[in-house]
Amino acid sequence: MEVIKIQKDYGWVLKVLDSCLSEEQIKTSENLFKLFLNKWSKELSEERQLTFISNFRKYKSHRITIVKKVW
Repeated sequence: MEVIKIQKDYGWVLKVLDSCLSEEQIKTSENLFKLFLNKWSKELSEERQLTFISNFRKYKSHRITIVKKVW
């Protein structure tokens, strides 16, 4: 398994999410996250995928809160 590459890609997805300034951009980052999951689906166990999904949802929820406060 290419753990380092997977973590690097996931880190990049989170950086993109963290840079979002609007809800539309957040939706775009969701698409990027889906592409990440598709790219690594053969390498990740179902449990690991669920962990990534859960963490992404938490980050996304936090980002939405920040975006709504700013705008």
